[in-house]
Amino acid sequence: MFNVSKVLLLLPVISILGWAESWSGKLVDPECVDPAKSAAGRTPSCLPTSSTISFAVETPEGKVIKFDTTGNAKAREVLKTHGDPGLKITVTGKKNGDVVQVEKLQAE
Repeated sequence: MFNVSKVLLLLPVISILGWAESWSGKLVDPECVDPAKSAAGRTPSCLPTSSTISFAVETPEGKVIKFDTTGNAKAREVLKTHGDPGLKITVTGKKNGDVVQVEKLQAE
């Protein structure tokens, strides 16, 4: 039998999951990205290193979306695991201004 109370309890969870978006691109250090330059004109110094503390995803269109604290921690782990500073990633989360509240980050 259909239980309405269980559906009502799941409704907030379902609506929250529905708001998540995804972005794919290159993992970068947002502190050195010059928005006036295209992705092709970026210097290698914009690639994150083991000492990078804040991260972002740069989409193929050149848009740079910064990560929240949780996303920065996940990015450090992915970078440590894969070791490739030119790492391509997919980020899922909710955008709040120019920062994404990262729910999931994975290397491609």
